[in-house]
Amino acid sequence: MRRYFARLASGGGPAGFSHQLIPSAGLITVDPDGKWAKGRWYVIGGIFTSDKGDVKNGGSITSSIYEMGYVKEDVVWKILSIYW
Repeated sequence: MRRYFARLASGGGPAGFSHQLIPSAGLITVDPDGKWAKGRWYVIGGIFTSDKGDVKNGGSITSSIYEMGYVKEDVVWKILSIYW
């Protein structure tokens, strides 16, 4: 995922690329030590490209399950990993 978003942030993605993902039905489990946690989320969303204003050149709908790892540093929870 890091490479995917880094490519888009540096302008390496398709012209007019856009996506909107909606996470839902999340389940987060905290380890007994209170320092680690795992989350599992269902996501649905749309992906499209447009290089002429509002004209959409193509698109698709996607859905998946992704898992996230969290770590608690001091009193702040931080994202440790994302697996799509």
